[in-house]
Amino acid sequence: MFVYPVRLAAEIDRNGLARELADAGIATKVYLPSVHLQPYMRERFGFGEGMLPVSEEASRRLLSIPFHSGLEADDQDRVVEALRAALQ
Repeated sequence: MFVYPVRLAAEIDRNGLARELADAGIATKVYLPSVHLQPYMRERFGFGEGMLPVSEEASRRLLSIPFHSGLEADDQDRVVEALRAALQ
């Protein structure tokens, strides 16, 4: 399975949106964390929060929705409609 990251507006509650989509049967996942905040990068190079604020903000605003070659057109439409409804 592949995913399609959606960048949310800053005022959107990402976790709340994920719960709402889950209630509609749409799987989501938070991927694409800021690499500099991964344990290895913190320990090896001393990176920490606040050092790359643009990356950190982007990571906080991404939510991945399903996207793969086996996703039928009807299912694609269902994902899009559920996302659209949850954002209104």
